[in-house]
Amino acid sequence: MRASPASLASRVAGREPGPESVVIEPEALAAFVDGFDWPGDDEPHREVRTD
Repeated sequence: MRASPASLASRVAGREPGPESVVIEPEALAAFVDGFDWPGDDEPHREVRTD
């Protein structure tokens, strides 16, 4: 699934800390998105966009 960085940041910011939730700092989220290795054309995948 692929969502815009703004959508991801909004979702993460809306989380409340708790035993089942993970709170991610905005800088860590940006670094993860920037460094994510998306599937290549030669790798089977299906892309679903959300926002």
